[in-house]
Amino acid sequence: MAQEFTVSLQAIIDECKLEVIHTPQDPAKIFISNIDVNRPGLQLAGFYEYFDKGRIQIIGKAETAYLEQCGAEIRAQRIKKFFSEQPAAVVVSRGMDIMPEMRELSKELSVHVKACCLFKPSACAQNHTSRCSYRGIRRRYAYSRRERSR
Repeated sequence: MAQEFTVSLQAIIDECKLEVIHTPQDPAKIFISNIDVNRPGLQLAGFYEYFDKGRIQIIGKAETAYLEQCGAEIRAQRIKKFFSEQPAAVVVSRGMDIMPEMRELSKELSVHVKACCLFKPSACAQNHTSRCSYRGIRRRYAYSRRERSR
């Protein structure tokens, strides 16, 4: 049986130059084994039937625009439900500000949601948004995976 490849969240943070907003435990002790990432628009709208919480979740402009058009109460409910599903990590891309509800709920739920981490690209990486885009993280993770399998 082939050995399953994993990469630490710390390696992804370092490679993509992510700023850690919140993590309930040492990212070096959190391992990601799924090469795919997810844009959670459907989940934020309430559809969780095929949700893979093992993927890194990337919140981009579309997800942010959707959440911003929701009322404050609905937005908080949607974010709380999303974080309660225990995603491996959540990255807010394109240097966008992190919504206060995301900050508060990631910390509030970290007691119960052991794998929920919140990141955004660091200031030095914001000029290279492809590093933390859907394709950027996937490409870097795939490359890292190929290198380790040799």
